[in-house]
Amino acid sequence: ALVNVNGYYSLVEAVASVNGTNYESLEAAIAAAQEGETVVLLKDVTLTEKVDVKVNMILDLNNHKITATAKNAFYAFADLTVENGTIENTNSLGRCINTRDDISLVLNNVELIATSSNNTQPLTIGVATNGVKVSINNSTIDAGMSGYAIIAFVQSDIVIENSTISGYAALYMKEGSEGSIVDVVSSTLNTTNAYSAETNTFGAIVLEDNITLKVDA
Repeated sequence: ALVNVNGYYSLVEAVASVNGTNYESLEAAIAAAQEGETVVLLKDVTLTEKVDVKVNMILDLNNHKITATAKNAFYAFADLTVENGTIENTNSLGRCINTRDDISLVLNNVELIATSSNNTQPLTIGVATNGVKVSINNSTIDAGMSGYAIIAFVQSDIVIENSTISGYAALYMKEGSEGSIVDVVSSTLNTTNAYSAETNTFGAIVLEDNITLKVDA
């Protein structure tokens, strides 16, 4: 395919596209995307460095897989919808998506996987001034036996619907998440931790601050 490489077109294998323009890397496609555009992944890909999402966009994984080896796969500084595929982080401290501002994050038909070691955090709600909105639909988030599948450090409105969330803690609302609202609908939150009863201080849901939790399993 003809691929845009720094403004010039070359005949190489395309990795991602934006509005019909092909790019040789997912990083290049995301950097080129304008407000509200959709980045479509065209093949399985490995990311070796963090990718910043700085404008509102849709990332359509198109039934492909992203394998990340850096600590963070994506920093989301703007509204982001991810759909139709898998993001796996194989780093021992792996994070698949890490929110970094007052944004809206939507996951539709997505797998987030980070199971390599302890303290993996597939979905990290990390930074905000006025809060983060997260919608998880028909998705799976897996932190393995000693990680935190969803971890929130700030006020967050989270809706989990028709999804399966698993980890040492499936949902970990840290100190600083006061005022959060979490709505769990037709979903499963599993704890799969490997620790003995004597050292086990966690469960499927861990709350360190005052939040509202609604469960309609």
